[in-house]
Amino acid sequence: MDDSHRETSAPADSPVAQTVTDTPISQDNTHRKVSFTQSWVLFFRNYAKFSGRSSRSAYWFWALWSFIIAFVIEVLRASIGGELSPVDIIDLVWSLAILVPTFALGARRLHDVGRSGWWQLIPLTIVGIIPYLIWVLRAGDSEANKYGDNVEQGM
Repeated sequence: MDDSHRETSAPADSPVAQTVTDTPISQDNTHRKVSFTQSWVLFFRNYAKFSGRSSRSAYWFWALWSFIIAFVIEVLRASIGGELSPVDIIDLVWSLAILVPTFALGARRLHDVGRSGWWQLIPLTIVGIIPYLIWVLRAGDSEANKYGDNVEQGM
């Protein structure tokens, strides 16, 4: 018998026999929703952690952060102009600073759907973009998988 189920002492064929289910963690992953600002904190808190799992919201809110920051850098670059501006240096430092944690987040997101982190290299084949997008858009496993429990890494 599973530990999450308890039966009453009444006989099984009795109308008063009931099964009580203890569910400590929601099976719908609502406990793993990450806010826009939490995604920033989790991204840097788990800087080089390639183990564990990350939810869709943590992954896609970080993608939104990255897009916003890249947009601001490009606006600054266009407004300052010139061959080599301070914005170019800022862009280079920022890109290098987020390189490792971006791959770590991608690995944890793939772990959430039961895939190895190495699968994030599949978009390099061009046709691999489609399965990669399917995996990162998919809801994570609602139960523990071989990459860890159904918890947000770093929370």
